Amino acid sequence: MTSIDISKFVKASKFTTYKIKFNEFNGKKEVCNIKDCTLKYYKYYDPIKMITSIYKHYEYFRNPVETVNAQNLIDIIKYILGSKKRIIFSYCLKNNCRLYLCYTDKLGKECKHSFLCRKFDKSGNICCSGMILFEKIKNNNSTQPVYNIYIDNLSGSYKPIPSNVDKLIKLLNKYNEDKKVKISFISTQNENGLKLYCKKMKGSENFSSFCEKNINKL
Repeated sequence: MTSIDISKFVKASKFTTYKIKFNEFNGKKEVCNIKDCTLKYYKYYDPIKMITSIYKHYEYFRNPVETVNAQNLIDIIKYILGSKKRIIFSYCLKNNCRLYLCYTDKLGKECKHSFLCRKFDKSGNICCSGMILFEKIKNNNSTQPVYNIYIDNLSGSYKPIPSNVDKLIKLLNKYNEDKKVKISFISTQNENGLKLYCKKMKGSENFSSFCEKNINKL
């Protein structure tokens, strides 16, 4: 048996957050301690902002409107997307394999990575953070849609390196039955990656700064 708990939180209709807990895989309790995930807050230390981040995290992830159980990655995507075809979230993966997501129309205002990760200090139990896209597209060869996940590492708070994002991809793929979901890391450090980013990540916090100024180059 495989067990994943998804808790949904809606905050005054302004934004929606999710906490995903990977509990059990093939009948064995998920013992998740992702090694080498020791990201620290990249900016200067500010005790007031540290307290704010802890308070915001508590507010964002208490009193879920519902908690459901999923068996695999497609279950997660179907639940989160609902009737929508795509949603972009801010995300934070901690080294205990808790994945925190936040969606709002104004991603930069409410969905700050320091709020999701609850860390504004020098300790490091953050694995990676950035933006993640869940997408459902029509499959011309089947009645079943195609599901995609695109992940970047564009967090100014934690600046995760690609190898840390790879830990998130490996975790998701562990629950990706028959690899039905295509999971891709998008790097904006090369031309092909930037093209893919500007094609897929419209609506993300960094889209304007990366894509609008480079629109004539792509």
